[in-house]
Amino acid sequence: MKYIPFIFIAVMFVMIFSAGCVNPADRIIGTWTSDDFPESFGDEYKNIITTFNADGTGTETWVYGNSSTYTWNISWINDGNAKYAYVYDSWTSIIAEDGKTHTDSDGLVYVREEGDDGEGYVGTWTTREAYYDGGIFYTIVKEIRADNSGSCTWTADDGTVDGPWDIVWCSMNENTCNNYYKDAVIYFTILDNGTGRDGYNLTFIRS
Repeated sequence: MKYIPFIFIAVMFVMIFSAGCVNPADRIIGTWTSDDFPESFGDEYKNIITTFNADGTGTETWVYGNSSTYTWNISWINDGNAKYAYVYDSWTSIIAEDGKTHTDSDGLVYVREEGDDGEGYVGTWTTREAYYDGGIFYTIVKEIRADNSGSCTWTADDGTVDGPWDIVWCSMNENTCNNYYKDAVIYFTILDNGTGRDGYNLTFIRS
């Protein structure tokens, strides 16, 4: 995946939410299931199921080799000529007044492990309690750097590591920061034969 500059992600985000109503007859609307990942990806992932709603929202679900799943919310726009672009929703991190913890928009509380309490968001953060997802408990560690970059790593209770996922962030105010995955913008093209093709070069069939 190619690096997507933060400003492009921000512009894309504005485009999505200023696009207004989406044509209900748009060809992309519906649920699309990809073929299986090639062997070069290993056996960790199986395939992707993506749903595009008429209001410009949707979901992308990654199916793992053990049949567990992880779902992101997405927002999408018609980029023209049967080409579409979508972005994973951002999430906020609200820093406590004492700088020792912060809470993400999904309710996860992180404890500062490294960094000065007065440095705001910059530092290393670990979830206070294990996060339960797909039948597995995860410890999530975020490393936040001063250049508005960072990473997020998930470690399962059996020691399996997922990530790190690169993120970018910006301050919304003194105690609130907005986060995106670095490779946030994904392109989806509908081919002449009615199948779809995404940025991972996977072929999708409408369910």
